[in-house]
Amino acid sequence: MPPQTPQTREQLVQQLVDGRHLFRLLDHYSCQFCGCPRQEKYHRGFSTCWGCEQNQRHYGDALSDLVPITYTTKKWSLGTAIRDFKDVNDASASVPTALYFGALLSLWLDEHIDTVVPEPRVVTSVPSSRPVIASALERAATEGWWVPDLVQVATRSPTATHQRTRREERWKVASDSWIVDSHAVAGLHVLVLDDICTSGGSLHSFARALLDHGALSVTGVVMARNLGDNDGVWARPLLDAQHEAGQPWDFREIKHEVIA
Repeated sequence: MPPQTPQTREQLVQQLVDGRHLFRLLDHYSCQFCGCPRQEKYHRGFSTCWGCEQNQRHYGDALSDLVPITYTTKKWSLGTAIRDFKDVNDASASVPTALYFGALLSLWLDEHIDTVVPEPRVVTSVPSSRPVIASALERAATEGWWVPDLVQVATRSPTATHQRTRREERWKVASDSWIVDSHAVAGLHVLVLDDICTSGGSLHSFARALLDHGALSVTGVVMARNLGDNDGVWARPLLDAQHEAGQPWDFREIKHEVIA
């Protein structure tokens, strides 16, 4: 339900924290690139997870950093809300979900944008027919909150395969999936916003295309890192325990302060 009285973005985000919709990142053998926690038996001294290793082998170091704001799975409340926002609400800026997502993005980016991406920069989002990021920032702007200027620097190719339909090696995205406006990115550091990161293939592929069209660097910030159902089973008790111990999600924290 939408709030009955006007609330600040801090109050709205605190509602998400209190409702266990947002979790602090977990320093549990976590991948130093994507932030995904790992069980000790899969760590084996590697600083990055298997998924990031595969992406970096395929796309090189196109994506300079990937910063998740929080964690979810498709079955947890945030993951469900993101999917419903896309599939049920067509990512409309008028629905209450957009208000909460907008508050989250506005608050976190206001705190960290200068830290994660230097000037000169341009802020964009992964091209999508259901623009979660664009609608959330539009709603935040209508509430009078600070938002970065979101610039459309590319479109998705009509022949590109949607991630949900790729059953195997979902991290592999064809290099011609993106149609980039070189004039919009050349000579700039690019901040790419996305709603949720599962395999990371779309972000890495998009970063590769942006660099190929003249971007100086590409950094990805996602509202949530999708842990997947299997990792979610063992990670959720750790996240809940962390919350109970007085370490809930805090917009002032960033990946590099939590994950060594």
